Order: sequence, then structure tokens, then C-alpha cells
Amino acid sequence: MKTRKLTSQLIMAMLAVAGNVSAEDKLTITPFTLNANETATIEVCLQNEKEYGGLQFVLTLPDGMSICKDSYGLIYSLTDRVKYGRDNDTKFQNSIDKRSDGTYFVLIWNSDGETVSGNSGDPIMTITVKASDQISTTNNQCVLSDIRLASVNGVPSEGTNIESETVDVTLQVPAKIAASGYGSFSWPRALDFSGTGTTVFVGTQTSDGWLHLESVDDGKIPANTGVILKGTSGQVYPQTIDQEVTLTKENLLLATSTAAVPVMDDGYYALATKSAGSGFYLIDKESGVTIPQYKAYLHVDGSAGSRDAFFFSEDATDLQNLESVDAASAVVYDLQGRRVDSPAKGIYVKDGRKIIVK
Repeated sequence: MKTRKLTSQLIMAMLAVAGNVSAEDKLTITPFTLNANETATIEVCLQNEKEYGGLQFVLTLPDGMSICKDSYGLIYSLTDRVKYGRDNDTKFQNSIDKRSDGTYFVLIWNSDGETVSGNSGDPIMTITVKASDQISTTNNQCVLSDIRLASVNGVPSEGTNIESETVDVTLQVPAKIAASGYGSFSWPRALDFSGTGTTVFVGTQTSDGWLHLESVDDGKIPANTGVILKGTSGQVYPQTIDQEVTLTKENLLLATSTAAVPVMDDGYYALATKSAGSGFYLIDKESGVTIPQYKAYLHVDGSAGSRDAFFFSEDATDLQNLESVDAASAVVYDLQGRRVDSPAKGIYVKDGRKIIVK
């Protein structure tokens, strides 16, 4: 077997590479929280005792999360911890390349004696990332692996490997409830709203100007299902569900979870709160309105599709628990959402509730 003779120059180079890492040196990512379909800037931080001429690492992101461009068209940016050469002209080769396995290979390297310094954990670069609507809300981590630090004028691929770093990431599905206490929602993955303080409704039938709502007892909805949410106004964050979910109730509400829906025909209704109360109001097909993605809507054919609105009934049957009022003291609306100044005897809407005028 042939043996390779080591020259003194090669031995010195190997010693320089092997001895350039302190036990305290590490590369980390600052923990962060990110909503689906939103972007965030993550910081890659170097904590080091010595300065280096370059580094490389592999970045693994959670499923449904990727590197993207920021508002300036950049996917990453070096900080002033990566020192510049003469006249602020950077001499660092730097790149991020996506590999076939979905991970990202990151390189920062200089061959002219310039140095990278984390200065006890400060960021050396920032990376712009985005979460899609296919994220999971559980067990998410970013991993920095195959981390190699190179000595000044060294080559990162020949640098010393240091321990991998893992950081927990919080990914969230944002659902919004309006000031009225209602919101419409749909999502391309199954969701669990239990524990959010939110009641989830499906629409089971329409009659006499009412959309009948029935609650989903366990708060779990299948993927691509339109629902009504009721609760405290603001954002709520349901959990994604990996297993299949099936509704036991009929649901008339349609979903825009895959794409926004342009209104180009009669009988389309969207959730709104007006003076008559909260309900699904008719959209004028000539208005050019598009129902946004991740919402729920109602589409009714025939004469029922000419109504101005469908108000909410959370009763199992149509006309239960009606309130009796004096017509002279009430500002009321008919079942098509029109104000009635002198209502005759019958059923009307007041403050979003069903009433009987006697």
C-alpha cells in the first residue's frame, strides 16, 4: 500500500485548520414566531472567540416554509459583523443555494484576509423566510448542520466542523374574528379550534331570510370547509390536524381556501355587519367584488338568491325564542335587510336578532 508523504507546509495547514475553533464557538438562529402566508427575517448569529475567514452551513426549514425575497428583492443580507475590505467593497463570496433535498447550502468566504466576527452572538447575516398555508403548527424546528468554520485565508469546506444547532419555531394559522364577534374562514388543511375560545358553525339550511347555524361540537373542521367563527374579536390560532376530519352536519357554506372567488353571477353572499346586523349580504355582480381567499361564502340559486341578506339563526329550528317588541319603539328591518319605518305585525330583525312586532 502506498503512503503519502506529508510536507511541512501541509502539516502546518492541517494544524491551522484543526486549531482554529474554540469550545465556545457556535452558530445559532434566534427563535421566532411566524404566521402562515407571512414573512419574517431570521438572524443567523455567530458566537466566537476567534475571527474566521469564512464559514458554511446547511439550513433545514420546517415543511411549508422557504427562503424568499424581502421588499428589497433580497433573500439574505450580511451584517457589519462580516467585515468589509477597502472602501467598503466587500470581498466576501456569499451565496444561498437550494439543494434537491429541500435544504439550503449557505457560504460566506473571503480569500484576502478579511474576517467574519460574531462578537459574542451578534448576527452575521439575516435571511428572509415565508410560511405557506401548508404549514403544520406542531413540532417545527430550524436546524443548522454541517457547520464549518475556516481560518483566515482558509477554505470553508476544509474548515473545522462544529456541533449542529436546532431552534424551535412557532408557526401559526391566523383566523380573524371581526368586531361584530363573527368571522368567516376556510383553510386548505384540517383544523382544530378547541382551546381557542371560539365557536365554529356550519350553515345547515336557508329559509325565510335566515341562515341556520349549527355548532361543530369538537371544533374540528375538514380541509377546504367554509365555516363561521364566533368569539372575541381579534386573531385566533387553531391547530392543524394531520388525520382526516369528517363533518357530521350538512354545510351550505363554501370555501375560498384554494383561491379567491370573483363574483360574476347572481346569488353570491359574503359575511358583513350592517345596520340590520351580522349576516350574509348579497353581492352585486356588477360591483367587481372578489371574495378573498381563506373566507367562507354563500351561493343561493333561484328566487332565494335575490334576497338582500340572510341573517343568522343559531337555533335548531327556525322561529324559536323570538322577542316581542312594541312597533312604535323599535327600529326594525324586514327579512331582506331593508329598514321598515312602520312595520306591520310579523317577523323582523332588530340588532341582528329575530323579533315579533305585534
